[in-house]
Amino acid sequence: MNKTFTRFIVLISFILSFNSIARAEQQQTNQQKIAAITELLQQNPQMIDDFLNSLNYYIEQDQKTEKTLLKHQDWLQNNASQSSFGATAPEITLINFSDYNCPYCKRLDPVLTALSKEIPQLKVVNVFVPLRQKNPPGSETNSAEFALNVWKNAPQSYQQVHDSLMQKSGLHTAASLQKVAQLSATESLLNTDGASRSILQKNYQVFSELGLQGTPAMIINNQIIPGYMPLEKLQPIVEQALAEVNK
Repeated sequence: MNKTFTRFIVLISFILSFNSIARAEQQQTNQQKIAAITELLQQNPQMIDDFLNSLNYYIEQDQKTEKTLLKHQDWLQNNASQSSFGATAPEITLINFSDYNCPYCKRLDPVLTALSKEIPQLKVVNVFVPLRQKNPPGSETNSAEFALNVWKNAPQSYQQVHDSLMQKSGLHTAASLQKVAQLSATESLLNTDGASRSILQKNYQVFSELGLQGTPAMIINNQIIPGYMPLEKLQPIVEQALAEVNK
């Protein structure tokens, strides 16, 4: 594979991987990207077949993602067993695949809180996928299962538990979970719960079917936004998605 072709594949992969963000950018910017791709193909006509193959593959994957989201729509958006905040009668819902042991999820958490205040029509659903840690040594449960136990059985204590779990740097330990449980008076919920564990298993199934690779990963109006994003970049995307819903 020659260097020119390699650079081309990297360029196309970059553009396509951020397609969900590109949809929310101004039309002029999109036209500039299209013009750049057109010029590149005109200068390198031998790459046209590879470009079309890559584009067709992306379209197939995009259609597959839409079908998967439709299949699991109720599980992700209308499921009382998933923790959520924001609008009670939302005009738009943001799905946040998250992990209490993920440093970027911890950074994103206050961003989503601020976003829900800036856009009162927005509901945020946290779909926990504990990728980095099953159970810490010495504990029969993990941070996500503990949080879901509290969400279901002691909702008045959930926000305190959630914030404490998110504010802990590094991986959780049996001691850190015990400390959060003691401070929030939820020690009785720091145990294995079959229903909560089943929710986490289904969350992971949906996560995998969507082809997601890591957390955080957000979904807004069928757009997948991988990774952390600061408020100043995320808010325009959500506002654009809201505008499209209200057309």
